[in-house]
Amino acid sequence: MAIANSCYIRNIQKSEQALLKKVGKKFSLNTTPSILMRVLKEFFNDQKTIEKQSRTILKLEQELSEAREELKDYKREVKVLFDIEDELSEQKNKLLQAI
Repeated sequence: MAIANSCYIRNIQKSEQALLKKVGKKFSLNTTPSILMRVLKEFFNDQKTIEKQSRTILKLEQELSEAREELKDYKREVKVLFDIEDELSEQKNKLLQAI
């Protein structure tokens, strides 16, 4: 059985009919209705999983970008602290030489 506009399947729930209409635009299958419905449910579950994983990946990439920015800020702050330490060390040496 091929999925097409002229294809009619009986004794199928409304939600499953919606799946058939939706997938009919994507590809055609030659199979029995029961096998087709199992394949379609699995296909759409996989699609949802892929979408969730894509959102998770995007979220993790954003968190990584933010973490990199924080790391840059910390590196700047650490550099400033080392610069201050160097200045204080120089002043200490000057004071010791003056005494």
